Parts: sequence; structure tokens; C-alpha cells
Amino acid sequence: MKKYIFESTIRCSSCLEKVTPLLTQFDDIQSWQVDLQAPQRYLTIEAEELDIARLTEALSQIGYTITEAKG
Repeated sequence: MKKYIFESTIRCSSCLEKVTPLLTQFDDIQSWQVDLQAPQRYLTIEAEELDIARLTEALSQIGYTITEAKG
């Protein structure tokens, strides 16, 4: 299992409600969470493999962006 960490524009619990259906439709995602306390709003995903381009495109279609976290 790999851990992928992204900075995101997912800012609040309402945003979480919007992204939850999208993230749960990705079969390769085993678990995910968003740290709403961090200024960068880190989205952490655990998956064997992750199609980052597909995920980025799907999130952008509902108004959110992610970028791979540095570090």
C-alpha cells in the first residue's frame, strides 16, 4: 500500500460532502482523509496504485484542485 499526499482546495466539511462520492468511486483508493486543520488541507490517500491524472481531472470537474505535496 502506498501513501499519496496532496495539497488541496478542500476547505471545509461541506467540501468533504462534495468530494466523498467522487473519492469512493475510485476502486484503487483503499482509504483517504483530509486534514482540515492544516493550512495546505492535505489530502492523504492510501492505494496500491493511483491514477493521479484521472483523480486530478475528476476533482477539477467538481471545482477542487490537488497538487502533490513537497517533502
